[in-house]
Amino acid sequence: VGILVEEDVSGANLIGLNIASTVFEDDAAYPAITAIAGIQVNGLSTPLMSAGNSYLNLVWGINGFRSHIISEADYFENCSSSGISASGSSFTLTQTGKGKNETTPSFVNCFTGIRAQDIDVTSSNNAMLGVNTGYSFRGGVARNVSVTDNIIKATRKGIGFTHWRPL
Repeated sequence: VGILVEEDVSGANLIGLNIASTVFEDDAAYPAITAIAGIQVNGLSTPLMSAGNSYLNLVWGINGFRSHIISEADYFENCSSSGISASGSSFTLTQTGKGKNETTPSFVNCFTGIRAQDIDVTSSNNAMLGVNTGYSFRGGVARNVSVTDNIIKATRKGIGFTHWRPL
């Protein structure tokens, strides 16, 4: 993991993270071991801000639990699970891509572009190329989802909902 913030036992993880223009990439010197995530957070009380970063050849680019996540103009390539994975009721994922243009995609060859479980999601302005699934929403009870202005070229499904109950 490039940056790891574990849950604080007091329940108040007061770390403020604003990460910009950084490349998180698996170390090819160890081909049998894939790096888990560029950034993994758990229980942040302030939002994680990721802007203009690249996440390459990882299991997850950003993996967040019970944390607010903001991703702006990040690039995800060859993430074997998902570019962004976020879960936790009462939290939000806000993601804006690099533009709805295939020459400047936000997600390339990731198994899933964005995976969200029981979290509010606003996502827009993405080109997702070579993904198995563009968006995977799971287990949401009364969660808001807004997905707009995207190009999704998926081999399996563009947007999928499993065990999702509307407002």
